[in-house]
Amino acid sequence: SFYGKLIMKKKLFVVVFFILLMLDIFPNEHVFRMKISYLNFNIPHIKNLQNEVLVEINQSGINAKILDNYPNTLSYQLQLLKKYENSKIGFFFEFASTGSRIDYRDYSGKYSFDQILNRYALGFHGEQIPLPNITDNLVQYIQFSYLFTTFDLQEKVEIFGETLVDSSTLFFSNGGGLELGISYIFLEKPLLVMFDVSGSITYSQTFFLHDNYDAKLSSEEGLVRPTWSGIKFGIVIGYNKYLKK
Repeated sequence: SFYGKLIMKKKLFVVVFFILLMLDIFPNEHVFRMKISYLNFNIPHIKNLQNEVLVEINQSGINAKILDNYPNTLSYQLQLLKKYENSKIGFFFEFASTGSRIDYRDYSGKYSFDQILNRYALGFHGEQIPLPNITDNLVQYIQFSYLFTTFDLQEKVEIFGETLVDSSTLFFSNGGGLELGISYIFLEKPLLVMFDVSGSITYSQTFFLHDNYDAKLSSEEGLVRPTWSGIKFGIVIGYNKYLKK
């Protein structure tokens, strides 16, 4: 499908990212970074859907329980930036994943319903030193991103070692985001180490079936969509590359 191809293009972007770094394509100083952040978010639509599924399973006579409930997770980001006097601009790619499991098992078999939520972000990164005459260690930044979220619902039933049900239903969602943050530089040349805190506002459309855009995901509360807005705390490790003009 079109959106399956879109995922492959995002993977290709990461490969090109590394190739550009190795080939030294940029004529001036550029910075390559890897950022790991703790992502704190709230997804009420998806959690409501999970609770409805659990009620239906219990009403069928299976005393299942929620083992995981979409815990806050880590995000992994790659950045490639070009340096100007007191600022840097460039692009980034980010991935984050969380999920939930409804589970039941006894001597006769087991039941599981996994809900895997993956987020991909691709966009523009801009930053500047707001107080260059006072300190070069404080940096403020902004990111604009295109968001692509996948929601994979996997159900499995085994009775006495025999698999009776093993299904997977995949939903997609497109969206966008704005992130504002502040970083503090502990080490800069040639190895870069930064700590930052940021807040983000995002909007995503309703989940739709991967091969049928008109088939929307809904619950008793209404249409289901991801909400990735929240606070992030991160550590950034990078490398400053100097090239002759």
